[in-house]
Amino acid sequence: MKRLHKQFFGDASDTDCISFSQLEGRAVGGERLLGDVFVCWNQVKRQAQEFGNTPQKELLYCVIHGLLHLIGYEDQKQGARAIMFKLQDRIFKRLHHGHTKN
Repeated sequence: MKRLHKQFFGDASDTDCISFSQLEGRAVGGERLLGDVFVCWNQVKRQAQEFGNTPQKELLYCVIHGLLHLIGYEDQKQGARAIMFKLQDRIFKRLHHGHTKN
């Protein structure tokens, strides 16, 4: 993951997920392949422990985050990051609570 992160984004730090869009710069719609989301399981496990989540919950966060990137959301600037993370949290809550037995 570090190698991919460095090669494609110029950042050699650890990362949890990387998205590669098939539709870069084009409108999203119809039945098309959006792209690929790569998730680093070791980083997911580290983050889960850091944030007090189960690895499964952290994985869901990462997949949602990667999918949001595929449909055009960005997190490089603070304002855009806040919007993306708020939406990510809303989606997580809907998906996670929809599949629990409470």
